[in-house]
Amino acid sequence: MEIPPTSGHRFIVGEFAGDGVVLDFDYGSIQTPLADDNEPTYVVTHETIGGYKARIVRPSVAGHGITGIYFPEIASGNKLCLHGQISPIHNGNWR
Repeated sequence: MEIPPTSGHRFIVGEFAGDGVVLDFDYGSIQTPLADDNEPTYVVTHETIGGYKARIVRPSVAGHGITGIYFPEIASGNKLCLHGQISPIHNGNWR
């Protein structure tokens, strides 16, 4: 995991990698909420997971874009964004 210089902002950026999958994450006070609801190349849903509001984003066509989840507030005003690109080999099926 790499922790970049903060320049006055609190955040952690890193990635988990293995078996051909890379999952990036951003945690802190400043994050990008992934694709907009009106972005035609993505399907965006809003859910509550573990009591936290979440924005889930996946490409309209499997294997053509990022899949991610964004929590706009999880602890003390911090945000969490997890995202990665699913290989067309998997097509979103991990079983």
